[in-house]
Amino acid sequence: MTAQGVRPDLIGDMLTFGAQRSPDRVLFAIEGGDSRTYSEVDGRATRLAKSLLGRGLRRGDRLAVWADDSVEYLETYMAAARAGLVMVPVNNRLTPQEARYIVEDADARALLVSDGLAERADATFSAGDFALVGTYGQDTALGATRFEDLVAGDGVDALPQLDEEDLYIIAYTSGTTGFPKGAMLTHRSLKNLARMNTVSYHLPLASVAAYTGSMSFTATVCAFAMSHLFVGGSMHLLGKWDAGRAVDLVIRRSATFVYVPTPGMADFGAAVRERPEALDTLTTVLHSASKAPAQRLAGLAEVVGPRLVEGWGMTEISGGIVTAFTGRDILGPCDAMDLYDSVGRVTVDASVEIVDEQRRPLPHDGKSEGELAVRSTSLMAGYWHRPEATAQSMQDGWYYSGDIGSIDPAGYVYVRERRVDMIVSGGMNIYPAEVEGVIATLEGVEEVAVVAAPHERYGQTVAAAVVVARGARLTEADVIEHCRRHLASYKKPTVVRFVGELPKTVSMKLKRQAIRAALFDGDRPS
Repeated sequence: MTAQGVRPDLIGDMLTFGAQRSPDRVLFAIEGGDSRTYSEVDGRATRLAKSLLGRGLRRGDRLAVWADDSVEYLETYMAAARAGLVMVPVNNRLTPQEARYIVEDADARALLVSDGLAERADATFSAGDFALVGTYGQDTALGATRFEDLVAGDGVDALPQLDEEDLYIIAYTSGTTGFPKGAMLTHRSLKNLARMNTVSYHLPLASVAAYTGSMSFTATVCAFAMSHLFVGGSMHLLGKWDAGRAVDLVIRRSATFVYVPTPGMADFGAAVRERPEALDTLTTVLHSASKAPAQRLAGLAEVVGPRLVEGWGMTEISGGIVTAFTGRDILGPCDAMDLYDSVGRVTVDASVEIVDEQRRPLPHDGKSEGELAVRSTSLMAGYWHRPEATAQSMQDGWYYSGDIGSIDPAGYVYVRERRVDMIVSGGMNIYPAEVEGVIATLEGVEEVAVVAAPHERYGQTVAAAVVVARGARLTEADVIEHCRRHLASYKKPTVVRFVGELPKTVSMKLKRQAIRAALFDGDRPS
């Protein structure tokens, strides 16, 4: 511990520094709603941390949050950081079935919900599932205690002394089996990511973010919120994405940073052309998560110039990016074989290698393709309760991503396929096996294969090839509606084709590439 009582790599201490530097600066605000300054969050987070521990939670306990965006959500992250609790964010778009799987897998001892999800939480869980249930709103489903009562409640006298290797977030990300896995992120890995992002995102001190994503999508907190907390910045949450409103927010708040999702790239570019004054303060226009067509990236760069940052990352490296564009890439000279087809070069505190099936390095010639492996100071500690999956993907400090790509002689990285079979639609990760498992439960389905289909707005969409059992009758609408009932809306197929059989390898594994080609060439797989 330092003389000032601040430990170097603990998330809660980033808040302490911010409150000491600029106590009255806005840390987080909901457009048209509440806001909190650094000093307010600092005090409330400490009181909440003591209260949670005073109600029976212990250091290392998991705290699940299934909620819509609010300033209280960020306060919960900060309180957990000081109490030594482990945040388990549950995406607010998940179905009760999906949410329950995550909460149970994490062995969560506490749950916080918002009014918009209270009814679903009441139907999904029982109060006996948790030592504590809290609510951000007024609905006291499961006998929940209101958040303000938790903040104001009695608690322990002192907070625990934490270590930078303490677990801080379990971020769930689907694996190739289709079942979500919890990436274990520590205080150290998140703090290191904040340092990396300061460089990758070109963040100035006191950066102002036009926060254009949901807090329930873990990566936005890890990548955007923690990075702005690190530089003493402010975040203004837009709410539902709209390019015109995003540009207006940038102008009104003199924002320096904005994230643009793949579906909104063209609209954002058009909105900036109409109101170019947005570029007066912007230093960063970030695009990542789902691969965008090269021509669309180039089109956005024509509008925003060297402010554009394209990158490649994953939950397993704490939700951030390990490659990025620089301003010089766009302004030139640039040695990339094809800049806008790439995801940039490796950023600070990270290495990326390309390996063959035996994990031997391949040449950086822009032609050799293999699996992309990552080494980073922000790498996860492993997968929660999954030692075999951890051992399979992590070896000698390297994380083997499953993404297929290449590296050119100048060091620019090219991602050809995301995690082999994963579908990335509008920045949301969808694994075929999960959707296949749901479709297989529909009466009349004999076999099913789910693959990615191209989509003009979302980059990719979900397509299903279905073999119908003899004598059964199913329609495309039947399959889509069944998925709508059991999966988050973004995971349902938008294209369903009925086929006689599915092509397989000699080991009886699905030949997804052949299925994709047949589906969209109008042929039946064979």
